[in-house]
Amino acid sequence: MLCHPGPVTTALTLLYAPVDSITIADIKGLLSQLGGQEAQTVEFKEAMAKTVARAVAAMANSYGGLVLVGVSDKGQIVGVDNKSADAMSNHCWEKLEPPWVPEIISVPLGDGTGKFVLVARIQPERLPRRPLLVDGAAYVRYNGTTRPASWYEMRDLFAEASPAAALAWNLHAPRPLSQLHDHDVRGDFVLRTGIAVPLPASAAWRPLSAKAVAALAAALDRSRLAKMLSKLAAGPSLRADVQTFRRQGLNRARMAQLVYWAAPVGWPGDLSIPLAADIQLKAPAYGIPGAHLEVTLDVEIRSGNNNSGDGFPWQTATFDAQSLAQLFDAVLASMTDAGVVGALADLADTDSSAIPQPREMHLVCSRQFKDVLSGLGLTPFPNAGTSTGGHVLADPALDLADPADRHAVVRSWLTELALDAGLAGMEEVVESVTFPLDGDRIG
Repeated sequence: MLCHPGPVTTALTLLYAPVDSITIADIKGLLSQLGGQEAQTVEFKEAMAKTVARAVAAMANSYGGLVLVGVSDKGQIVGVDNKSADAMSNHCWEKLEPPWVPEIISVPLGDGTGKFVLVARIQPERLPRRPLLVDGAAYVRYNGTTRPASWYEMRDLFAEASPAAALAWNLHAPRPLSQLHDHDVRGDFVLRTGIAVPLPASAAWRPLSAKAVAALAAALDRSRLAKMLSKLAAGPSLRADVQTFRRQGLNRARMAQLVYWAAPVGWPGDLSIPLAADIQLKAPAYGIPGAHLEVTLDVEIRSGNNNSGDGFPWQTATFDAQSLAQLFDAVLASMTDAGVVGALADLADTDSSAIPQPREMHLVCSRQFKDVLSGLGLTPFPNAGTSTGGHVLADPALDLADPADRHAVVRSWLTELALDAGLAGMEEVVESVTFPLDGDRIG
């Protein structure tokens, strides 16, 4: 088994972690990860002050996040007394319009001083509505600072139907493989994940940057996903031809599509490419309130289509748990890769900390999912029916950029997909699955 050096605390994990699991070590871990500096989704307050409500409102009117009271501007933990939580709650209720109080968690310093760090969690889906006002003004987060909203930002916030409607995004399932092409292709499955990046007002009026799209393509070429697809394509020969991520298909000022494919060396041109991935970027029409940059990643595995007797015996119509787990892991690792996240932040004109992580995945098979699995010794449930894939979700308290958290999600997803296919025993199988550490060789 490969080891991991330990958990990593991020703003995302603290935003959704169970209350009773948060410790001062988690706060210190977050401050270390931030380098002692505030971020787009984290603001420090040394003590209770009249500006706390502004900080809460700014997080609520932007991307959500954390306000840490008892942490200095330089990221040093100083703590506050045990009365500060009630004072903060009363302060928010009195100053915020409409009246609202975020979840406030008192985390003891544990150093004998009796002091605490207050963690105010502003989860966007729990807001009453936006904007939240303080003394008649709406505050927002921009480049890690709090400032009053512009007239245009105020207009867009008031135009939202609700914060949930503004921040939610329905990732639709992909079509079955046989419908993805002009001719029928005998394939294995298509996997889809994606994110919706909230756009600040500055990005609502400009096209997608060609430079940033090229940077995204370069980052994806270096990603674990590209390495994984190349490995699968090479098969026993250990040699593959690849097309790196490049623009292909429908590309416009506010739409971009990057396509990658891989095949064994010498693959006949009249056969469909066995492995492909494409990432699509879709910016909204100009000036739409609550707008998002939609980012959708599809991975198609069509390796089972080579049955033409052409001298290429390589074909993989079934997959073991190790291959599927490493493929799922490669997709999530790539979508949370620092280079990929940075390019998406440039495209959205926002801070990298405001880029969400993929929280769902669709898997659509060309046949029953149980027939895609091979040699796992799983036990079918009687009269379980059929399943050609599934829709799985990740715990928002887990950080998919952290290998340990990501591997836990992958194991959970494989277990859930097997259960939905009427198969028992995957929970034990995935315990023996191993993953390469980030940057290591796939294999």
